[in-house]
This record gives sequence, C-alpha cells and structure tokens, in this order.
Amino acid sequence: MLQQKRKPQHKTEAEEVLDTETLAASCTGSHLHETADDYGRIIARLNNNWRVIVCKDARQWILQRRDAQRSGRARWKAAGYFLTKSALIRASRTFCGPVAPKAVATLSALPENFVLEALK
Repeated sequence: MLQQKRKPQHKTEAEEVLDTETLAASCTGSHLHETADDYGRIIARLNNNWRVIVCKDARQWILQRRDAQRSGRARWKAAGYFLTKSALIRASRTFCGPVAPKAVATLSALPENFVLEALK
C-alpha cells in the first residue's frame, strides 16, 4: 500500500495569531497589559496610531488608538470591542484613516465571528 505524503498546512497570519498555542506563547517575554506597546496579542498594526489586538482573556478583538506615552513608551487606549469581523473592519475604515495593505489582508483573513472554540 502506498503511503500518501501529507501536505504541510500553511496557516495565514491571522490563523497563526489566533492559534491557542500561539496566544499562550505570545505573551512570554512581552507585556500582559493591553495598553502596553509590546502587548503580545497584536493581530495587526493598521497604521502608526491604530492597531487590533485580542483581549487578554481571548474573548474579543479590540480596536486601539495610540493614546500617550508613559516612561518613553507608547500607550494604547481601546476605541471599540468586537465579536464580528465585519463590525471590526467597518470601524477600522471609519475611524483609522489609511490602513496598511498587509493589515487589511490580515483582518480579511479573520474568522467571521470571534468564538473562543475557533481558537482551539
């Protein structure tokens, strides 16, 4: 019997970020505070002043705006909380100004709904 070779599965950037093992490992060596510039669960940097993260409890996406600096590092403030990709994309188009093409692709690759089971 011939054995078929399994094709390696290549994950999109969004799938890699949303993978539970990646979520757990992503906070190692980086800040656990959602407001920190080096927070470990960043989905995409839309431009210099906007980004999308997964909340610390992995329950929703958060659209954040650069707010101020503390100790010489940027701090981020939540501008919206989202459970659906369409609402997140609509808000980013409305509020964020020009968005980097790579970030647009990453947001487009997100699942339609943020569901914790989808992260497993």
